[in-house]
Amino acid sequence: MAQSRGLIGRRPASKNALLDVASKNPLLDVIDRVPRLKDSGAHVKGWLQDQILEQLAYANEHGVDTPDIQDWKWTP
Repeated sequence: MAQSRGLIGRRPASKNALLDVASKNPLLDVIDRVPRLKDSGAHVKGWLQDQILEQLAYANEHGVDTPDIQDWKWTP
């Protein structure tokens, strides 16, 4: 089977890969599986997916995490 290049549907192949990574987040899974959160968590889910995509795109372009992630320290 020939490997697809360029557009898959309307998105570039790399965008599909990023969306695949973004969909494998435990918090997104919880929002999808807990009935009470399905509607109320929709805006959080959208925000989190956007954050994941932004972080992955930055790392892909610059080869490192964003400064807010690089400089993060655990503070109990």
